[in-house]
Parts: sequence; C-alpha cells; structure tokens
Amino acid sequence: MKVALGGALDPFDTYESVVHAHRERGMETTWFFLMAEFARFDKGLPPRSPALSTLMQGLGRTEGHAVQWHPGYAAASDERKMTSEHSAFAAVMGHKPTASRQHYLRLLPSTTRRNLIGLGVLNDHTEGHASRTGWRGGFARTRPWYDLEREELTPLQLHPFAAMDATYLRYLNVPPQDVPHRMGQLASESRKWGAPLRLLWHNESLSGEGQWKGWEGVYSKTLDAACS
Repeated sequence: MKVALGGALDPFDTYESVVHAHRERGMETTWFFLMAEFARFDKGLPPRSPALSTLMQGLGRTEGHAVQWHPGYAAASDERKMTSEHSAFAAVMGHKPTASRQHYLRLLPSTTRRNLIGLGVLNDHTEGHASRTGWRGGFARTRPWYDLEREELTPLQLHPFAAMDATYLRYLNVPPQDVPHRMGQLASESRKWGAPLRLLWHNESLSGEGQWKGWEGVYSKTLDAACS
C-alpha cells in the first residue's frame, strides 16, 4: 500500500540494479515480459499498463539489453490467447518479438512451437528444468527444433538454460549463500564443452522480500562465480 501511494520504493523494481551488474561484467541480457491478462497462473501487470510500457521501452533502448515476450500459462495451449498476447507485445514495443520463453516453462511441444513459428517467433528459451539444474536432454548449445510428428527440421531455434533461481529456492532448498558456488560449478562445466551459460532469473529474487529473504546480493555473487 505504501508503494502504491508513493510512500515507499518498490522492492521488486530491481531492473536498474541488473542493468548495472551486467554492464560492469560486459554481459548480454534478454528480458522476457508477461503480456497475459491477469489469471490464476498469470500475475503480471496488465499489458496496457503505462508503467509496464515505459519500463519495457526503456530497457529496449539500453545497450546490450533485448526485450522479448513471455507468453502466459494458458497461451501454451490456446492459439487465440497466444496471438492476442503477441499483438499486445507489438503494441507496446512497436515491433514484433523474435524470441519467447513460456510461463512456468509450460508448453505442448508440437502445438506451442508450431504456433510460435506461425507468429514469426524463431527463438525459444523455454528448454530447461524447473526441479533441477543442468541441461535438459543433455543439450547445452542452441539447435533447431526438429518436428518429430512431421519429420521436418524447423527454423525455430532452441536456447537451453542451465539454472533458475526458483529451482534453488523451491525444489533444491539450497541456502542462498551456497548458490554462487553451485553456479560456478555449472559455469566450469559449460566452459569445458564450449557452450554458453544461460541463466533464468526473476526480478523478484533480487528483492529480498518474502520467500526471497536472504537472497540480497546473491545475484551479483552468482554472476561473479559464473564469470570467474
């Protein structure tokens, strides 16, 4: 309530700190913004929010940062909702997204990916585990999606990620102070095979609020461990 009334800073407005941390380390960033209407599994700001538009457009103008699309939970199986959210993103940014990541990592492999291709989204960042770290299926490098049902190689590029903040918190119960060390181990493994290390992190985990208490400073230490 204090934040809404202007009496306190929003603890979840952690975007500038991420921009600064990445700029210091020369890292590339892709932001994925939820464009879904409010629902049981979609809790973001409404796509028509002026504050959301300002944030997305500002990050999109920041060097080394790309703003892309985060389809909602229901959009994974509902082509109509996916199309609507795709249009909402284009309305905010003035151009169509070229990459996406599914909310809750939810997808129906053939249905979701074919719908993305139909909308011109040719880069998908959904491939990864929710309950564990590491590379899903053993793939660490980007590769094109092969549609098994149609027996054809598609133009959709799959970009695997190796770790997610929520995995350490909710599934592995790793103490926050141990996360950077775990990340350093993944970074060493990815370098061994000449693969990029992609991480999936949420703005809320930098806040130190609620379930993320104790995570203050973990992200910057994680980046240092991954870069060392």
